[in-house]
Amino acid sequence: MNTIPVPIDALEFRGLIGNKTWDEITGPEFFTALEKCGWREAHNAHIFLRLCQRGPGLGILTPNDFARALRDGYTIPAGDGALERRCRARGGEFAVIYREGAFITFVHR
Repeated sequence: MNTIPVPIDALEFRGLIGNKTWDEITGPEFFTALEKCGWREAHNAHIFLRLCQRGPGLGILTPNDFARALRDGYTIPAGDGALERRCRARGGEFAVIYREGAFITFVHR
């Protein structure tokens, strides 16, 4: 697995998982796809669960939609060494808080 995280503005999911809808993906499949990019979930399945729950309402239907929004976003300091990536999707705005290749939380704005 890739141990150095791909820069957040270059994140891309390779293979079939990138175009599967959230209800077609299991948590372990998503975690494996993140690991291949050098990323991980900091708190069990928090990001994955939020993407399943809130992603479709934001127009984020697949991991590639999520990656595209991250690539198009911008980063600001979030405190305690963490960063906030603010993103816009077809259905609204959201942010992810992350640190050192680990997604901490998902915030629907």
